[in-house]
Amino acid sequence: MSNKQSGNNKPKPSQLINKPGTLPTRKVPVPAKKGLNIWVIVGAVAVVALFVGLFVMRSSGSSGIPSEAKQFADLGQGLHLQTIDDALPIPYNSNPPTSGYHVGSMISPWGIQKEPVADKVSTHNIEHGGVIIFYKQSLDADSLAKLDSLARDLQRQNQCLLMTPRPDDQIDHPIVVTAWTYMLSLDSVDTAKITQFFVALVGKGPEKFCTPLS
Repeated sequence: MSNKQSGNNKPKPSQLINKPGTLPTRKVPVPAKKGLNIWVIVGAVAVVALFVGLFVMRSSGSSGIPSEAKQFADLGQGLHLQTIDDALPIPYNSNPPTSGYHVGSMISPWGIQKEPVADKVSTHNIEHGGVIIFYKQSLDADSLAKLDSLARDLQRQNQCLLMTPRPDDQIDHPIVVTAWTYMLSLDSVDTAKITQFFVALVGKGPEKFCTPLS
């Protein structure tokens, strides 16, 4: 056989058969791992936080104020009487009052008072940003002791708290807590709700004499 013929019979590259273990190495692309996009995680966390916030607001009322609290129209600030005997030019729109006329030169001392404080005086306290706990004079001793203890605890957080009895015929519930334009009426001592009301509204009066807690 001639060299020419031998060359013509050489197998074509496509006909070559590799021996076992000698296959050409081919790099097969490996799909990238599909991890969670950081923005997907952030979005999910935000949605959860939104639902939690809505739940808290629904159960507690806006701005931390208990949902049972009522808000009354603001009769105005800086409405001063000269003496406690002066007639009210505009009657109060809530009982006890949550805004309106008061004696400009009088304000009740903060803390626990054993005698009723006149509305024309206590209204000045809430204008300064204070919170007042009113209770029926006939309130039972156990409830009064709980209120007394609570008032002392709250005043350690912020001094602008006034606790005072009120004649039974001048109050519709055993316990009524007021702040400027807000009122919380209770049939029994509810430490959690009174604390929540106090923390949310103390220092929120139109005259900034008291420091807010929230």
